[in-house]
Amino acid sequence: MAPLLDGILGEVRSAVARLTRSVRKRFGNDAAMEIVYRELLLRDLAKLGIPDRFYPVGSAANHSLLYLVLRCYVELPVTRVLDVGAGQTSLLLDELNRKLGKAEVTTLEHDADWGRLIGAVVAHPVLRRDLVTMRIAGIETRMHDTTGLPGPFDMIVMDAPPGRSRYSRLGLLHLMQQFMDRGNFVAIMDDAERGGEMQTLRLCSGWLRDNRIPHDTSTVRAAKRQRIFAAGTMRQACYF
Repeated sequence: MAPLLDGILGEVRSAVARLTRSVRKRFGNDAAMEIVYRELLLRDLAKLGIPDRFYPVGSAANHSLLYLVLRCYVELPVTRVLDVGAGQTSLLLDELNRKLGKAEVTTLEHDADWGRLIGAVVAHPVLRRDLVTMRIAGIETRMHDTTGLPGPFDMIVMDAPPGRSRYSRLGLLHLMQQFMDRGNFVAIMDDAERGGEMQTLRLCSGWLRDNRIPHDTSTVRAAKRQRIFAAGTMRQACYF
């Protein structure tokens, strides 16, 4: 009986060890980096005289995404920003624009009540757009209606619509194809650690490659992950 029990326990320990190695390989110590990005964000907000009124918790933008948005806006020559999904990034972009006034910002939001709430406290347009069915790269998906959307944009922050298990936020590819400045741009996908977003990011990467658009790409890792595509005068975003 004892040898049998020892054998079972040995198999369980081996399985746990394999799972632990797999988790560490995929996520590393990413969550600990959230504190680092929080400190960097607070430091940079203080430099600009912007009070910390943000709530980077739950499904909202986390500290690393807010850090990225702030550095891109401040350090890059952005002129037109598309913020997909109203929330903490919208509030930060509003504060940055009030201080520096260097870009036109447009937010897209599908939820009418939430769009009105955010729209009431920011100075830039919050466009309430229904989610519509469209085919992107031959795949049926739901995306904000982009009819009449002003472009091109040199900065895109993709944090909506809600995630899906397959080809999540595939609308980013549509925005890159139809509304992005192909010479100088930075595009940020939030929640890049999730499987559905990974599928979409592979399609975005393939489209950039197939269309011979020179660019760099990188990933910021914290409580959530952000994938960055950047080109031209925005390429340094990949080293933030």
